[in-house]
Amino acid sequence: MTETTAHLAEIDLEPLDGAPIKGPGEDQAHLPTFLGRTNRVRLGRPRVADHLAELRAAGDVPGELERHVRTGGSVLAVRPTLTLLPASGCVFVDVDFALELIATPVQAGQTVGRPLAYAVRPDRVVEEVPVTHTAKTVQEIGGEAGAGLGKLIAKITQENAFEEKGKRYTSRIYGYGVNFYEVGWRLRATTAADLAGDITGLEVVVQVPTGATLAGRFRVAAEIAIQAGPDRWLTRTFGPRRTQPTLDVVYDLHG
Repeated sequence: MTETTAHLAEIDLEPLDGAPIKGPGEDQAHLPTFLGRTNRVRLGRPRVADHLAELRAAGDVPGELERHVRTGGSVLAVRPTLTLLPASGCVFVDVDFALELIATPVQAGQTVGRPLAYAVRPDRVVEEVPVTHTAKTVQEIGGEAGAGLGKLIAKITQENAFEEKGKRYTSRIYGYGVNFYEVGWRLRATTAADLAGDITGLEVVVQVPTGATLAGRFRVAAEIAIQAGPDRWLTRTFGPRRTQPTLDVVYDLHG
């Protein structure tokens, strides 16, 4: 596993500009604060499976996918894993995990169509937003970072809430890109679930065109909040600014 160094977004969540230090084939990024707290983002090698074989084993194959395979295409399930390791006094608050699907001709010079996402899972994970956040709840969701970060996450949760049948909800995860070649997931920290550790359970089902193999360009853009006032101010004022994603990695996705 190789590493790259990037820099943080400040606590008000405005994006940073500038270029992180990159190396070939990087699948891990360090996001340091100005005072040396190191947050880490890691991309595990995606698991790839013959999705049609899985469906046949379950006895439930959509006719659309059967027809696609009969014309020479394939149907693959791509299951990536993202790992977020915040430093003490920092929290990941928002992550955009994007995947560009790329078809490569098996024979040189051959023209092939674009791969398309048949399904993106989960399409949405929602949770109910509490009407109020007590001081105890704020302290609990702040963890080691303290109540300040807990209040920030509570504020973000409320700002992104929507109302349905008299209750308020927020989207913790939502997927996008069905019937398109660029897909992904938007992940947000909420009062009930932080963004830390392994993010699993993500899947995209891809219709690969005839005569092609599949590759994927994975991009991760992360926003982090910093608890300590001096470190937050120094990172915002003097830290290098980046314009590239935190991670940008290409994998072959052969079934």
